[in-house]
Amino acid sequence: MAMAEEQGFSEEVFGFHTQQAVEKSLKGWLSDHDIVYPRRHTLHTLTQQLAENGCELPTGFHALLCLRTRK
Repeated sequence: MAMAEEQGFSEEVFGFHTQQAVEKSLKGWLSDHDIVYPRRHTLHTLTQQLAENGCELPTGFHALLCLRTRK
């Protein structure tokens, strides 16, 4: 499996896919609570919407919020 190999993927590629996974999980969580979310990719915006609707992020999830899309 290429992801397990040291030279498998560049940090940029790995970071992009990790950010996408976090974004999709947040959007899935919002959808599960019938919360309409904007067509944006900002993790902060999505987590803010969850918080405003009484949803609390799991403790370990906070470390993933530093990921962001490239501009």
